[in-house]
Amino acid sequence: MKKTLLLVVGVSFLFLMAQGCSHYKVTDAQSGKAYYTKDVDRLWGGGVKFEDEATEREVRLDSSRVDQISKKEFDQGIYGTKDSRQYGEKWEDTDNSEKQDWDKCD
Repeated sequence: MKKTLLLVVGVSFLFLMAQGCSHYKVTDAQSGKAYYTKDVDRLWGGGVKFEDEATEREVRLDSSRVDQISKKEFDQGIYGTKDSRQYGEKWEDTDNSEKQDWDKCD
């Protein structure tokens, strides 16, 4: 009994740790606008609710596409190139001198 309980707790802990480093791109099906978040809640009726990391505002969408993405893609979507960070523009790879270390997870 104790072994089973420890196994369940251990597997649950590993699952939670794996989920702790998730990054998502949520695309509005109507407008095509992309949002970036670390957590997405599914709503009754098929919608989603999440906090947009760029604006720190709650967003609710009735129709969307949710994709799990890498930390690198997440940071590029939020911060963009060095010049566009203050404006929250989408990242575009126009200059290789703008490459940064995107591999570390928060």
